[in-house]
Amino acid sequence: MQILFSPSEAKLSPEEITNISTTKKSILEDALWGGQVARNANINAYLNALEESSELTKIFGTKRVDMDMLASCLELANAPRIEALKLYSGVAYKALDFASLEKKAQDFLLESTLIFSNLFGLVRGFDPLPYYHLNQNYRSKNLSLNALYKAQRDEISAFLDKIIIDLRAGVYVKAYPLKNANFCQPHYILPIPKGTSHQAKLYRGLALRELAIASLQGKQALQKILSEKFIYVD
Repeated sequence: MQILFSPSEAKLSPEEITNISTTKKSILEDALWGGQVARNANINAYLNALEESSELTKIFGTKRVDMDMLASCLELANAPRIEALKLYSGVAYKALDFASLEKKAQDFLLESTLIFSNLFGLVRGFDPLPYYHLNQNYRSKNLSLNALYKAQRDEISAFLDKIIIDLRAGVYVKAYPLKNANFCQPHYILPIPKGTSHQAKLYRGLALRELAIASLQGKQALQKILSEKFIYVD
């Protein structure tokens, strides 16, 4: 079982990551699950873009440039790293409340969750990532969400399991669709009530937490949640 999830713009601070970092190896030297060529090309394009002062507010999605944030992002290649599921701290991750889960439930999520980052591409829940900040709507000639996932597409397709639960936000679904006019990778989706983006993130985070808790009771409990609260797409 694999659960596809989105990142968040909110993250732990560089100082928090340093205090609990699990590795000193450069992200550029780490093969992770695969997809390294496309990932490193995207990272280098990001670092180059950070050198262009005219692009910074667009990259960060802010009106003013936070110089401390910029300095931390420029050090990304050699910065301390922390597991992806622990790095993010946005609405969905607050709803998940990973730290409060039992150890077995945490381990289930670290192994089962695949996060679709706009900078690193696909990462597993336990893959260590450094601090970064990149507006998910930023696009340039050399830095593009769609181009990143197009470059990783074949490797991701080979990596995906038979049971997939898709809890991603729309922008990541479009970047790597499980279904199009010519193809459908069978998967489960969560019906999201119409509302704000904030509410949708909350629902996804709570759903991920519920799956983690159900995992403590075994496969039957997980299957019960899937049949009751998710829609199967094939």
